[in-house]
Amino acid sequence: MATTKKKTTKKEEIQEEVAPVEEVVTEEVTVEEPKKEEKAPEVKKEEKRANKTGKEPKYKMGSIVYIRKDADADLNGFKLFPQYKKYTYTIETYNENTGVYTLRRLNLSLRLPEDLIVSPDERAHDEINRRQF
Repeated sequence: MATTKKKTTKKEEIQEEVAPVEEVVTEEVTVEEPKKEEKAPEVKKEEKRANKTGKEPKYKMGSIVYIRKDADADLNGFKLFPQYKKYTYTIETYNENTGVYTLRRLNLSLRLPEDLIVSPDERAHDEINRRQF
């Protein structure tokens, strides 16, 4: 019986060592972020430059265009053969100071002034062809 008394005393000691758990109450803190001042949307550099000169390009970047039939060569001296005038080209860049467009088709890059470039609706001669483009 002596062994059982020792066991009970150990249990009582263990129970005494464990302190009662206290409940901790935390308050929720809400932090309000300061309101940001709304700024006017930034204008792109290209738009700023276009507004200064007052001249805007006739064709946008990425537009599909043709070359006029009366064009002989581009500004680099590259001769434009008749088959080159049938193809469509994509406008890659525009130089505002000189009014020169850079056109691209596959591995061919041409530099032409605005008067030698034709949009698809200007090239077509009747309503049906204009709608196709």
